[in-house]
Formats: sequence, structure tokens, C-alpha cells
Amino acid sequence: MNPLDFLKYTPRSNCGRCGHPTCLAFAVAVTRGGASPRLCPFIDPAGLAAAGNGPAAAPGRDERDTDLVAR
Repeated sequence: MNPLDFLKYTPRSNCGRCGHPTCLAFAVAVTRGGASPRLCPFIDPAGLAAAGNGPAAAPGRDERDTDLVAR
């Protein structure tokens, strides 16, 4: 899953309760850095798994998403 796909599961309020400054930064940390989705109090990990959308990044994913986030 790429960060923009994972972002859909966040509240997109940039509250910072997860320890990251924005929901997008959190989505990148989960999909690229291995941070736990449980850090966000608004995401139900069981619901994420049931939807078949685990937080792991797809192997071989191009760097397009990383470049987009860097801007």
C-alpha cells in the first residue's frame, strides 16, 4: 500500500496524536518506515486488516510516492 492509499484511513485532521506532524507524514511512516498503525487513535487495525489493506508497502514499489512527499 502506498502512503496516499493509507492516508484514506486516517482522519486527515493533522492532530499530531500519533507523534507525527501530519496525517501524510504518519502514512509515510507506516507504509515506508514500519511504524504501527496503532499509533493513530482513530484507525482500527482490525478494520484495516479485514479490508485486506495491511500497512506493508508493496515490494518493488517505485520511488514516485517518496518524491511526491518530499515536495
